[in-house]
Amino acid sequence: MSASAIELPLLVAKTEPPANLISESAAARLRQGPYLELRQAAISWQKGILALRGHVSSYYLRQIAQTLVQGLDGVEAIDNQLEVLPGRLPKNRRF
Repeated sequence: MSASAIELPLLVAKTEPPANLISESAAARLRQGPYLELRQAAISWQKGILALRGHVSSYYLRQIAQTLVQGLDGVEAIDNQLEVLPGRLPKNRRF
């Protein structure tokens, strides 16, 4: 009889990208869009949760911000804390 090798499944540890890389990726997505207000959002990431903070002028922009950052590697949930202040325009808004 010949000895046959037993194949064991390869275990790969799931590693998360660094927090600053995830936050920068999220900020880049907000900057690339046409909405100037979203560029001022504060972004933080911890243990799979991406938090958005700041102010926007509509619920539409609040939802757009969340949609833009969905699907980033390392993001399991989004904590959208953007406060809606209708009629408020960002300081650097140009017409």
